[in-house]
Amino acid sequence: MLASDVAVLRKRLRVTADYYHRLSTDLLSPEPTILPWVLGFLSNLQRNIGHLKNNGVELQVDAEVLRTSKFSWNVFAPGAITIQDR
Repeated sequence: MLASDVAVLRKRLRVTADYYHRLSTDLLSPEPTILPWVLGFLSNLQRNIGHLKNNGVELQVDAEVLRTSKFSWNVFAPGAITIQDR
């Protein structure tokens, strides 16, 4: 993961960006069996179905719109893009 955090205007405007790359392996999926339970088999066996690769970017913008001694108003906007490769 690679991340960046930038604050400007006396920390009233902040932008955070994260890039991530993750590889998940040994993904298991239930597979029904045709053998009866009296032979000692459970109803579902697990099967390894492979791997999954995720790449993506997360972006968040925070703004302190109004700041007084007794009140502050903050607004934030998050967003994300994920790309999956099987």
